[in-house]
Amino acid sequence: MIFTRRRMNYFKTTTDGSKPHKNIVDASGSAALDAPAFIPEAGSGILKPAGDAKAAETALPQTAAETAESAAAAGKRVKAKRKITVIATVTAIAAAVMVGAAVLWAAMPWAITVNDKEICYFETHDDAVAVLDRIVKENSLKYASALALDVSSIKIVKAPVFNVEYSETIPAAKLISREYLAANKAAIRVTSVKVEKSRYTPDTEYVKDKKMLAGQSEIEQQPKEGIKEETIKYTTENGEIIDRAVLDTNILKEGTPKIIRKGVIGLPEGEDWRTYEGLPAFNDGTDMIKDAKNYLGLRYIWGGYNLNKGVDCVGFVTEMYKKFGIYLPRSHSGLRKAGVAVPSISQAKAGDIICYNGHVALYMGNGKVIHATRGKSNNVHISKVNYNKKRHIITIRRVVQ
Repeated sequence: MIFTRRRMNYFKTTTDGSKPHKNIVDASGSAALDAPAFIPEAGSGILKPAGDAKAAETALPQTAAETAESAAAAGKRVKAKRKITVIATVTAIAAAVMVGAAVLWAAMPWAITVNDKEICYFETHDDAVAVLDRIVKENSLKYASALALDVSSIKIVKAPVFNVEYSETIPAAKLISREYLAANKAAIRVTSVKVEKSRYTPDTEYVKDKKMLAGQSEIEQQPKEGIKEETIKYTTENGEIIDRAVLDTNILKEGTPKIIRKGVIGLPEGEDWRTYEGLPAFNDGTDMIKDAKNYLGLRYIWGGYNLNKGVDCVGFVTEMYKKFGIYLPRSHSGLRKAGVAVPSISQAKAGDIICYNGHVALYMGNGKVIHATRGKSNNVHISKVNYNKKRHIITIRRVVQ
């Protein structure tokens, strides 16, 4: 129970500011003893109970012979009495001091201190322990089992001075808030373990695709959540988590990872193919166009993909890129999505793919293309970009830079 203003009169202030029990302290601040009063015996210097003095005053007179006869015996009794009286006196004083000290100690309140500063007071040690236990619990992780506790800056002590008043309506535990502890550089540090169940998704897996451009990706498998149980060690300070370590993991239900195919064609040097999201890079499309000229006059064969025997328009474009390690889709629709779009013919560069309606060609630069067409030429040849009014440009794709 917390001491309140009504209980303050239970203590009596002394000259040194302390507040011992009122029943065992006199006005001078000295401890009063409850032992019987002792007075000096006349002529002997022996401490004698006050009641014996009255007995001596009412004793009958003795004759000279009786007096002489009893003198020797009286001397012996005086020696024995001196020993008994001294022992009894010392014992009584020691007992009184011990009783007085015990009463004084029991009368003192208990206090919770933060860095040796008294914060709140209690009548019993159990009350203080209960409040400190509540403070620790409020600053610990919920639903966790404590392994170790450090409250070295917070103590329960006997309070020699009662100098603080608090209303009973204020819970003691609320007096020592997290903000108070932080402001006073005090800490309640608890190390505990907690078993937690949670859903999880395995790490994404990547698959290298040599036929896909760098920066391009395709989801091969969607992820599925699993369930895991983890044993976690937490360290909290004033209720805040300052460290978290997983001690053990038990998979209750397996999850499946997301699988992504990533392109590597034209991957810039030094880049990680798994994370690269930029444009594909190549030394220069001019090298490809220079090599493509070596096939001028090659026979046109519909569906052909052989640079020695014959090619069609798609076969010529894809086989030229293949020679430079770049694998492109073998279809009109696939080529229209390859690489990145070039806004206009004025921004086209050597090696770009010009996609017409029903036809594809390699841009050479200076408004010209090299391609395989059927008809009069029926082979690989060079033409102007707008070589046929019936062929209009749908998109321009850049695979290399």
